[in-house]
Amino acid sequence: MCKEKTSLAEIEEMEGNLFLPAFKNLKFVDCNKPIYKNLMYWPFALSKKKCDKWDDFDMNVAPYKKDEPIYYEFTKCPIADFARKHNLSEVMPAMCNPDYTATELIHARLVKKQPVQTAVCAIIQFAEIRTKNISNNTKNT
Repeated sequence: MCKEKTSLAEIEEMEGNLFLPAFKNLKFVDCNKPIYKNLMYWPFALSKKKCDKWDDFDMNVAPYKKDEPIYYEFTKCPIADFARKHNLSEVMPAMCNPDYTATELIHARLVKKQPVQTAVCAIIQFAEIRTKNISNNTKNT
């Protein structure tokens, strides 16, 4: 039976349940180690090619640089577009917050350059070397 109303916490949990199990299986990966950082770059590059082919998300991936984080950004997000169109922007943090957990599982830190509720889903710097103090790695609420 469908509920009349689903909480944002429940939406965030459902979103996380979609992909976090795969990241939990990757807990041995440490993006602070050059081999894993190099290996993690290629799925982003492949995702960009698929986004270009499918014309759903617009994604940019910066060229790989050994001594810099992996940078990628979304400049078009169909989920954010749908949320804006239907006045559901308050749902966007619940859709995007599991990304923080995913990156923590591979010993990385996710840095979003703008709030999730803005024009695009997020502009993201990924695989920044994680420090012991990750207090600036806060979720959007």
